[in-house]
Amino acid sequence: MVSRRTIAASVIVAGIAGGVLTPIAWADDPAPSQPVCAALGQIAESLNDDIGAGLQPRGLRRYDITQLTHGVSYMNQVNANARISALDVPLRNLTSTINDLQNQYQLVTVSDEDGTWHPMSASQEQDLDQASAQQDTLTSLVSQLQQSNHCPAPPAS
Repeated sequence: MVSRRTIAASVIVAGIAGGVLTPIAWADDPAPSQPVCAALGQIAESLNDDIGAGLQPRGLRRYDITQLTHGVSYMNQVNANARISALDVPLRNLTSTINDLQNQYQLVTVSDEDGTWHPMSASQEQDLDQASAQQDTLTSLVSQLQQSNHCPAPPAS
């Protein structure tokens, strides 16, 4: 949809230039912000690949904790560079939950192999549920921000 302001500007420019009537700008459909879209894409990918894969309902492995902490660290770094303020609080909440989960895991696990599953305490299960809900919230927010910033859809895998 072309705004009246765009049409008016086009008519003025076309009239002055003696040219054909074409819009000079699409005021109602701004171009996507490439850095913001790239950052949102990276965060969405990490939410799926790092956080989603690390949140296992059957137990915890050292690998899962490493993957979760890597994911939140990466997303915080991307967001710090992109400065997407709408993600600050949800990312801070998820980071706090993952840090709690990691601290509890280290308290009950002295040493293990990467693939060893450890039963979770009630507190760890609660943190895992909370992290999962926070992941869902962030995924929805990132999707909304991608739409409102007119970001192109991610390439199909």
